[in-house]
Amino acid sequence: MIEPYTPPQPLTISAACDRVTNFIENYAKAYGDKLCSSLDLIVYFNLNGYYLDDKDISANLSGMKKQGWRSVSIVSNSNAFIFFALENAPVFLKNAIGNIKCEWEGFGLFDLN
Repeated sequence: MIEPYTPPQPLTISAACDRVTNFIENYAKAYGDKLCSSLDLIVYFNLNGYYLDDKDISANLSGMKKQGWRSVSIVSNSNAFIFFALENAPVFLKNAIGNIKCEWEGFGLFDLN
């Protein structure tokens, strides 16, 4: 049986931020402030049926930052996005804040420049 094609729907960075913030909240509580402050958290974000909308990359990061992580990023099947990175985070993370990175065609790697 052939299913009709359904094009992917846009997902705002703000909506992604809200979902990730809620998902990682219990991890932050379990790890505590001391450990979180030294961790660069990467969350695999399954965007099946969605794509990250780059028209508006604003998001309320206060809830995520209160959790104490050094940085928080998401990676999906073909996109990556860094929500924030504190001053003591690696330079390559700080330099890529707020830019949706797309997979290189044929390589499966993300363009950091």
